[in-house]
Amino acid sequence: MEHAYLSTFLRNFDERFAYEKSFKKGTMTMLHYHQHHEIYYLLTGTQRCFIDNAYYDMKAGDFALIRENSLHKTTSGMGGLRILISFNDKFFGKFLTPDAIEQFLSVFDKHVVRPSEEANKLILSHCNKIDRAVTENNKDDILFSLIQIFLLLKDSPSPKNIDSKNTLPLIDDILNYIGKNFSTITNLDDVSKDLHISKYYICHLFQKHLETSFTDYLTKIRLKNAQIQLATPNLTITEIAENCGFRTPAYFSNVFKKQLGISPLKYRQVVSLPKKQ
Repeated sequence: MEHAYLSTFLRNFDERFAYEKSFKKGTMTMLHYHQHHEIYYLLTGTQRCFIDNAYYDMKAGDFALIRENSLHKTTSGMGGLRILISFNDKFFGKFLTPDAIEQFLSVFDKHVVRPSEEANKLILSHCNKIDRAVTENNKDDILFSLIQIFLLLKDSPSPKNIDSKNTLPLIDDILNYIGKNFSTITNLDDVSKDLHISKYYICHLFQKHLETSFTDYLTKIRLKNAQIQLATPNLTITEIAENCGFRTPAYFSNVFKKQLGISPLKYRQVVSLPKKQ
């Protein structure tokens, strides 16, 4: 089991580009994050997505832009025909400098983009070119079309995120609190006491609006931050466990391996592997 997971894990950290066009509903209904960037292009229907503690309502022609390690999900029962493009920095690394990569990826800070009808036609044309280039394994054409898409998205407006304080009562305050205090929270009572919200109501909000539990969400936040810190060689496993709110290094290792299928130490070894020439 570990070997199979490690094979998939290594591919995520190797040069990656993937393109998919399909009709699916609720394909990302579980809160998750990954080690690659993702462009979710909704061609038909509607969708509500959650990205980095904010909800957005999407309609046909909209894009969800998800950076690596961003916690996100979509609402079940919605969706439609969509194009999904995923890639990592190593894909760009053979063509662009780190500064140029970050400049192109800055469009992801918008989270959701709503291009004009004319821009959508051009973007769809470039998507079709990418589709053909993937079949021919032509990385130059993939890169050129992807950059053109980035430029069109960068000039496109972003719809406002849903005002969670009005439409999702109190959940915004709870998520922000967890994001700032995940390393020191000991249990649900801490959140309930500091925010003056019943812990039973907190559990209700998580199940209703995020379709997950408070504990699962807190664990994902801790693990996401642990993965980021594991890429920093000057921190020990013990220090990372403490920084991310795990009781002991042993407990941290058990939770990490159970959730990700690989130990923190092996994860660090993989992310530290030298780039292939």
